[in-house]
Amino acid sequence: MKQSPDIAATPDPAAYPRYVLGVLLAVYALHHMDRQVVTLLLEPIKHEFALSDGSLGFLAGLCYAVAFAAGGVPLGLLVDRVHRVRLLALLIAVWSGLTALCGLAGSYLWLVLARIGVATAESGATPTNLSVLSDYFGPKRRPMAVGVYMMGPHLGTVIGFAVAALVAQHWGWRAAFFVAGLPGLLLAALVLGSVREPPRGGSEPQAGPGAAEEPVPPLRTTLALIAGQRAQRHAIAGVVLAMCVAAGLAAWQAPFLVRSFGVDLKAVGLSLAFAVATCGAAGAWLGGWLAARVGRQDAARVPRLTAASIALTIPAALCAIFAGSFPQAIAGFALQNFFVAMSAASGYGLCLSLSGVRTRGATMGLLQVLSNVVGYGVGPQLVGLLSDHLPQAAHGGSLVYAMALLNLISLWALAHMLIAARWTPGELQRLRAESMAAA
Repeated sequence: MKQSPDIAATPDPAAYPRYVLGVLLAVYALHHMDRQVVTLLLEPIKHEFALSDGSLGFLAGLCYAVAFAAGGVPLGLLVDRVHRVRLLALLIAVWSGLTALCGLAGSYLWLVLARIGVATAESGATPTNLSVLSDYFGPKRRPMAVGVYMMGPHLGTVIGFAVAALVAQHWGWRAAFFVAGLPGLLLAALVLGSVREPPRGGSEPQAGPGAAEEPVPPLRTTLALIAGQRAQRHAIAGVVLAMCVAAGLAAWQAPFLVRSFGVDLKAVGLSLAFAVATCGAAGAWLGGWLAARVGRQDAARVPRLTAASIALTIPAALCAIFAGSFPQAIAGFALQNFFVAMSAASGYGLCLSLSGVRTRGATMGLLQVLSNVVGYGVGPQLVGLLSDHLPQAAHGGSLVYAMALLNLISLWALAHMLIAARWTPGELQRLRAESMAAA
């Protein structure tokens, strides 16, 4: 009997893929919570260890990004070769335990080393999750599934920032790391005990019975395939540059709000959680829904949708950075986060669709490495370095100018997405033709 092109063959084909999506959404939420909780705690960490903004930028960004890069591609290649569910459970347990250990840090170096370990383990999460999702959801349903999955960072921020803000306010920043890290050990057990490994390529409409046994190309071949895809090259570049701006601004939102408006950590954390992050979750859902809808009519509309979302982040971020009051700044960041999430959902979905069945793990690993090195590494670090050298503004100090300058990189990301739109239809047709020939 021919397998459905839109979901993998399971005893309960309608409900179980949705359950897996829910579990992987929780994994991504935890992944982002453990990654981002340090940004909420930068100010108390700065005062305890007498750090500069450049040192804070390194802790929040570059040390994480370099370790992420070191682990991302090897783990991405591993995703295409091993039992993905077992790998994911192991990674969750490692990064969660190390996040909790940050609460025991006796020095800045301890924090840096623990963050390096967190980053190395987390680098394998999204390539594994997206590879599994692609085998539970076929081409027609995949963009929507990716959109739901991309709500994870924003849900993680809602939960993490709200809880961490309350805990840090009453028990200190160290307790916030304990609360962020320990629940991951339970989630690792849930993944291992309830998520089934799907057959590779089983959701593809032209997948033949031996699709899962096709050899995995080596890294050099995979990189050559990506380099030969003009749409994929520009789509990856656009996503990476957009993430540089998004991560750079997100890492400094809490310090900016504290310095600009004199509010306490509890008010900042709750505002970022329930106003800013919830808008991001809505944007991710809408971005996935729109990508699925417009992509059926014209494949070139997906990168154009991503480009439009990136363009709208620019004025929204400027409204937040130059706001005259705390509520206005929160409103601007909320709107910016909404459009960032839309661009991420549609952009990641596009890159996934432009990947071959047996190279998805490596492709997503490469995308994650670049997004983290340029995004979560360069973005926060660049803001920190600029802030140390730019003149002081009337409110927010030099952070105002540093964040505004970073925001201009979105124009570069926008250009890459518009170029990708030109080549996307032809490359998708070629991938379908190759799949049919292999079948």
